[in-house]
Amino acid sequence: MQAYDLSDDRVVPPSVQLLFENEVLDLTKTAVLMDVLTSRRRKRFRKVSEIVFYYSIANFNLASLFASNRMIFNGYSANRYFRFETVVNNLLLRLFQMDYIEIKGNLNVRSSDLEVALTLAGLSFVKHLKSDYFTRLSEQYLYTLNTIDFSPANIKILRGERNDSNDFH
Repeated sequence: MQAYDLSDDRVVPPSVQLLFENEVLDLTKTAVLMDVLTSRRRKRFRKVSEIVFYYSIANFNLASLFASNRMIFNGYSANRYFRFETVVNNLLLRLFQMDYIEIKGNLNVRSSDLEVALTLAGLSFVKHLKSDYFTRLSEQYLYTLNTIDFSPANIKILRGERNDSNDFH
C-alpha cells in the first residue's frame, strides 16, 4: 500500500480541494451572516459568540438540535462547537486583515465577548454579491435568526451541555 504525503497538494485535485477548503467561500459566508445580523437586529456591532452560534447552526445543519423543544444529539459532539469557534475566530481575523470588519474590545475581554462590525468595504463586498447561492444563504440565516434565539440556554445546547430543564428557545 502506498503512503500519501498529506502536505502534497498534488494528491487531491484542485477542484475537489476547493469543495473542502475554500477560504474565500467561508469568508464570504461569514460576511453575509454579519450583514444579515446587522440588518435584522439594527445593531452594528455583534459579539463574536453570536456569530459563532448562528454560523454553526446555519452552515453545519444543526437546527435539529433545537427541534420540538427537545435536544436531539444523535452523535453530536461538544468538541464540534469548539472547532466551529476556532474556525469562525480565524475567519473573523482574516476579514479584519482584509479591512472588511472592525473589532471593538481590549486585551481584558474574552475573544467570544469581542464585538465586530462590517466596515464600509465589507458592506460593499456583500452588497455586490450577485449569486442565487448567497441570496438563499441570506434567507437561511434570516430563518435561523427568526427561529432560534441566541440565549444562554441555546448556547448550552449547541455546546452539547445537557440541560434537564425545558428552557429552550
